[in-house]
Amino acid sequence: MQQIKLFIGTESEVRTLEDEANAWLRETDAEIVHMFGNIAPQTMAHVVTKVESTGRRFQPSDLFLAIVYKTT
Repeated sequence: MQQIKLFIGTESEVRTLEDEANAWLRETDAEIVHMFGNIAPQTMAHVVTKVESTGRRFQPSDLFLAIVYKTT
């Protein structure tokens, strides 16, 4: 049976998202059917602000990762 696992994060925390997805893969030993993702600007993209932690003028983008996998 195929199932789906979703992960969400932000561009400024991409390493955390990678670590979370990789930990889940190791823990479940899932058989991966397909992986796909997306990067998209924050919903308030028209508001220009300076993000202190990165020195950028815009908020970090949203990240989305979907993993389709089979259960045994």
